[in-house]
Amino acid sequence: MSGRSPERRVAGNFNGTEAAQPGKDMGAPIVIPCRYEMFLFNTADPADFIQAAEHVGQLYQVLRCGQRWENKC
Repeated sequence: MSGRSPERRVAGNFNGTEAAQPGKDMGAPIVIPCRYEMFLFNTADPADFIQAAEHVGQLYQVLRCGQRWENKC
């Protein structure tokens, strides 16, 4: 979830806003963003993802580094 900002000079991937919609479109029961706060050049803020997920009505869980998540469905 680092985005593709040209000034970072890395290929990147979805930003927070882009990451929420595909989960909703495919009917995912939950979306868990990843690859944020892993590298110094990755300045993506999970708050952008949270806002986008709430806007589209997508259930989500944001984990801290090393935090475990278990599917309880």
